[in-house]
Amino acid sequence: MLSPGQMIVGGLLLLVVAYVLRRSFSQSKTSRARDPLQEAHAEIRTAEAGYAATISKMEVKLNDYAREVEGRIDTKIVVLDRLIVEAKAVIERLEQLSGHSTAPVDDCNGNGGGEAAASHDGQRVVYDLADNGMSEDDIAEQIGEPVSHVRLILKMRHGQ
Repeated sequence: MLSPGQMIVGGLLLLVVAYVLRRSFSQSKTSRARDPLQEAHAEIRTAEAGYAATISKMEVKLNDYAREVEGRIDTKIVVLDRLIVEAKAVIERLEQLSGHSTAPVDDCNGNGGGEAAASHDGQRVVYDLADNGMSEDDIAEQIGEPVSHVRLILKMRHGQ
């Protein structure tokens, strides 16, 4: 017969074997109940949700950048509009000082711009008097124009 110590060891051994069998049975049951296809779909859904969140964040950043660029462009347009208005005012002032009108200049056939032709003749007189050695003050006095007008005509000649 078996001694009491052997019976205890045998009983413990029997309990360990029962525990191991039970554990392996429950694991195999969960592995049989496991559906790899559903697990794959769940992983895909999780990944898609992550990508969707990333795309949404990128879309927000892109919209913010678009608003910033639009603001910069609008600012530059306002500045350019203001510069155009200032340039038109300067052009009008220069035309007043030089006696030019906005009428078209004579073309090669002699058409258009009678006032421009008169102004052109006035410039030629100023050029001729300056070529003869007259000072700007003397030229202005002789033709009845302000000295600033004569200076402008002579500066335009040198600019050509």
